[in-house]
Amino acid sequence: MARDALVEAAVKKKVVAPRSWVLLDSTGETTILDADKYAIMHRVQIHARDLRILDPLLSYPSTILGRESAIVLNLEHIKAIITAEEVLLRDPLDENVIPIVEELRRRLPTINGAERAHGEGREQHDVDAIEEEESPFEFRALEVALEAICSFLDARTTELESAAYPALDELTSKISSRNLDRVRKLKSAMTRLTARVQKVRDELEQLLDDDDDMADLYLSRKLFGASSPVSGSGAPNWFAASPTIGSKISRASRASAATVHGNENDVEELEMLLEAYFMQIDATLNKLTTLREYIDDTEDYINIQLDNHRNQLIQLELFLSSGTVCLSLYSLVAGIFGMNIPYSWNDNHGYIFKWVVIISGVAVLLLFVFIVAYARHKGLHHPEGQNTPLVHHFPGSLSPSLSLVLKQRELAAWNSSPGFVSSLCSPLSLIGRMNAKPKRRSVSENGDGGPELGLATSIANGEDLGPIVRLAFEAGKPELILNQLRNIAKKKEAEIEELCKLHYEEFILAVDELRGVLNDAYQLKSMLYGENSQLQEVASSLLLKVDEILEMYSVKKNVSEAIRTLNVCIQVLTLCVKCNQQIKDSRFHPALKTIDLIKKEYLQGLPLKALRIVIEKQIPVVRLHIEKKVCGEFSDWLVHIRDKAREIGQMAIRQAALARQRDEEMRAKQRDYEEQNYSGSNDFVYALDTELMEDDSIIQFDLTPVYRAYHIHTCLGKEDLFRKQYNKERLVQLNLDLQISPAQPFLESHQNFFAQIAGFFIVEDRVLRTAVGLLSESQLESMWDTAIQKVTSILEDQVSHMDTASHLLLIKDFVTLLGMALRRYGYKVAPLLEVLDNSRDKYHELLLNDCRKQVTDIFASDKFEQVVIKKDNEYETNILSFHLQLSDVTPTFPYVAPFSSSVPEACRVVRSFIKDSVSYLKHGGQINFYDAVKKYVDKLLVDVLNEALLKVIQSSSLAASQAMQIAANTAILERACEYFLSQIAHLCGIPLRLVERTHSSLTAKTSLKATQVVAYNALLILVNSKIDELMALMSKINWMPDEAPDNENEYIDEVLIYLDSQLSTAQQILPLDALYKVGSGILDHISHSIVTAFLSENVKKFNLNAVVGIDNDLKMLESFADDRFQNSGLIDLKEGGSLRDYLVEARQLVNLLLSNQPDSFMNPEIREKHYGALDHKKVASICEKFKDSPDTLFGSLSNKNSKQSARKKSMDILKKRLKELN
Repeated sequence: MARDALVEAAVKKKVVAPRSWVLLDSTGETTILDADKYAIMHRVQIHARDLRILDPLLSYPSTILGRESAIVLNLEHIKAIITAEEVLLRDPLDENVIPIVEELRRRLPTINGAERAHGEGREQHDVDAIEEEESPFEFRALEVALEAICSFLDARTTELESAAYPALDELTSKISSRNLDRVRKLKSAMTRLTARVQKVRDELEQLLDDDDDMADLYLSRKLFGASSPVSGSGAPNWFAASPTIGSKISRASRASAATVHGNENDVEELEMLLEAYFMQIDATLNKLTTLREYIDDTEDYINIQLDNHRNQLIQLELFLSSGTVCLSLYSLVAGIFGMNIPYSWNDNHGYIFKWVVIISGVAVLLLFVFIVAYARHKGLHHPEGQNTPLVHHFPGSLSPSLSLVLKQRELAAWNSSPGFVSSLCSPLSLIGRMNAKPKRRSVSENGDGGPELGLATSIANGEDLGPIVRLAFEAGKPELILNQLRNIAKKKEAEIEELCKLHYEEFILAVDELRGVLNDAYQLKSMLYGENSQLQEVASSLLLKVDEILEMYSVKKNVSEAIRTLNVCIQVLTLCVKCNQQIKDSRFHPALKTIDLIKKEYLQGLPLKALRIVIEKQIPVVRLHIEKKVCGEFSDWLVHIRDKAREIGQMAIRQAALARQRDEEMRAKQRDYEEQNYSGSNDFVYALDTELMEDDSIIQFDLTPVYRAYHIHTCLGKEDLFRKQYNKERLVQLNLDLQISPAQPFLESHQNFFAQIAGFFIVEDRVLRTAVGLLSESQLESMWDTAIQKVTSILEDQVSHMDTASHLLLIKDFVTLLGMALRRYGYKVAPLLEVLDNSRDKYHELLLNDCRKQVTDIFASDKFEQVVIKKDNEYETNILSFHLQLSDVTPTFPYVAPFSSSVPEACRVVRSFIKDSVSYLKHGGQINFYDAVKKYVDKLLVDVLNEALLKVIQSSSLAASQAMQIAANTAILERACEYFLSQIAHLCGIPLRLVERTHSSLTAKTSLKATQVVAYNALLILVNSKIDELMALMSKINWMPDEAPDNENEYIDEVLIYLDSQLSTAQQILPLDALYKVGSGILDHISHSIVTAFLSENVKKFNLNAVVGIDNDLKMLESFADDRFQNSGLIDLKEGGSLRDYLVEARQLVNLLLSNQPDSFMNPEIREKHYGALDHKKVASICEKFKDSPDTLFGSLSNKNSKQSARKKSMDILKKRLKELN
């Protein structure tokens, strides 16, 4: 109780400062002080340096300081300031300080104060209380502190002993690292504890050696001297005033105390107090010293064992070394003789080898025996069973030490007995019983020495004499200890006789007072006897009248009892009628209150037994009837609420849908405002945010039957039973609700299924929040965990069997609304959303399959012809809605678009895919699903759209115009990827500026670019095949004409017409870079075809006139290439050269054949500059076919032309050098 009061007093403070104090006055009242050091210094009148000793943040040794008006006490955890009237303790809430505070509260109050509090009627007091009252306040407080610290240190020492001795014994029996570490820790703890005990002992010894320091601790004497200079007239009232025999002894004690107060240097009382605790702390120190010696002996023993092991190892090493030396000598002999003794087994001289082996073995054995004998002679080896040299040189050094330690441990165990502790528990009692000064005695003071002094000291210290007596009997000298005990008894009898002589006057006064009291008792007895006789005579005449009065009183009592009985019965019956009416009106709670009132107030005191029995039998019946009624109502409510749950769930899901719609509209408006504010320079758009309050935010349903049933069962004391019944019934309903009908498709029944579950848990949440105590949160969580596991399992199973993306989206949307509705009531719907997140891959696979079918149908129905748009709405629907316009200016209609009909249709499919994907992902567990949608759109564009384009390109029935249109469509779709990306960002609620800032794009653009390359290659293959057909007409030209033609060949006109048609179409629908690729590819192929024509096997030979015709054809092609390059805008391209550059191979070949010095081809510089595109092997083959003049007679005659001769000569040189090179 005292401890609780102390804690209460501390808690009442708003803030407990780190430097808190507890104040105890002479009445034992405690007060918590939150004072700084200046307030404490002013209160107890000490210096700051004294207060610094008590600071727990600083390390100071144990100290007891006496000041003018206070005692500063610092003993381990006890940090106190003691004055003549109060005690201040630091850290009152410390677990080590609280017991000290309780002890001070118990022992500080004086008996005078207690008597004033409880009256003057108590005549006897407890002896210990009287003894403590006879001491000054500061000594009582000091005694409590010393007793606490001595007990604390002794307890720590006992704990250390109980842990140390078994550990040391275990280490002695088994030397291991764990035991050594354990002993090391115990030794460290013992060293620290010894230092603490030594500090306290030194402080007490220092006080005992200095009388002036002890005189400074008499605070009450100083206070008395300051208040009254006349000794004895104003002495403090420490002693109780009582008119008993003990009062005379007290007066004698006060007279003796007055003489003590008269001498300010008399410190006998304090010295006795300190001496007692000095002995106790010294005994504790002796225990620690004994423990330390035991540890040292154990260490010596361990070292001896280790030395023994070391010696054994040395012996083993010596033995092995001797054997090794002998074997080495034997091997030496064998080696020497093995090389020199002739091999004579076949000559019957084997005896020489035998004698060498035998003599060598015997010599080695004798040498080994000699070494062992020499070692034993010198003391280097000991046979098995003898001690090691270390033990041999110190015989008996171990056993006496260990036996002494064991005896010391035994004595320490006897010293820790209750008798020893009780003799020291109240040292101040010695002060009340004896006035003699028990100073510390030496051998010279006692006049005796030796064993008798030790025995006397043990008796004086209260130690147990059992070990001493046992040792005496073991030694066979019991008479010696008996004589010592008789001498000690004689000395004590003499001391008692001296004490009686000193106080014989008080004994005489006590006997006289007892005799006076005995005479007064005899007189009182005689007086009482006379008064009793007179009373008997007077009262005898009144006995008859008293009997009559008693009889009349009995009759009156019976009548009154009957009336009271009738009144009670009327009241009880009235309450019974009232109870019946309340039950009839279904007011069950007032009826139970009435029954409880009858049972508690009237039933036990009802005097009419028959009525009481009837009522006692009917009370359980009525309670049972009420219980059945409310249970019936509860059962009806269960049926009703199960039917109502679906409607409740649908209403909650409807509210969630409306809330989600409002949130989406609000976010859309906010995004529009942000985009407008971001796009405008200084004009800002502001909007007023309005919230629509939900009219049906609170779903109404009746829980009155539940409240009534639970309340009635609570009144009946059956609330636990009703809780179990409620939980059981609702679990049954939940299991029924969690079952789905296999006959009805899940797509048709999923809304009712989820609405029923939502309604169930909305009702349970309302019960949890309103019917306090009926349903616990753990029970509701358990039901929800069960339901969520079942629903998750059903949902996973149903989703796994779905093969339509729209059905899966419908299920997901309703489940999301279910999660939003239940999340409002605090339910964890994460597992449901995880199921939906886990099924998103399947959903997108189904969605991709649908899109793949649509895209395949679109490409199958497309003729890959340019779309002609005739109206504005068509232009907006097919071009503007997908950002496919080439400029912001609306064209004139009819407008021929650069793409076919499959492009807008494919864009619609992609846009629909984006909307469906966002619809599935936006209300799931992920907050940022932009990356997921982007990933799936990439997959659609790459795996579906791009694959379909590749299949169309790779089909065999593709025409060149269709391939060109497909290439144009692919370019348009690549450009549409930016629209798809903005559409994803818009639907995901991400500002477009963030997407533009990150420069992120769809990876499908790379695939579409690759598809464009495939389309261009297919286009070039188709066009080049047509070019090959047209270039095949070159084989029909005359390769050996007689005259040089003035115009181009006929085939080149058809080639130019085809080139013009194809490049004109490409210019309309293809971008410039694509147009450049197509044109350059065709011209490069034509150039290659011309060179191939010269190399053809059909052309056996050709002359210069044929080359002139080919030169005319090239000039037409170059003119066409330059015209296209200038007029089609290709000149604006930064990359690539002119289109005529792709005819360079054919041009360089024709120039070489027309050159006057064709042999310059072999000049590296000229060749690099003018003929770098020609291969010397091809040139060699073509030059072999070149004939400078026609093979006719007139042609041969015309060779006389010198110019032609020089060209022919140069050509011959070229042919010759090319042959050498090849």
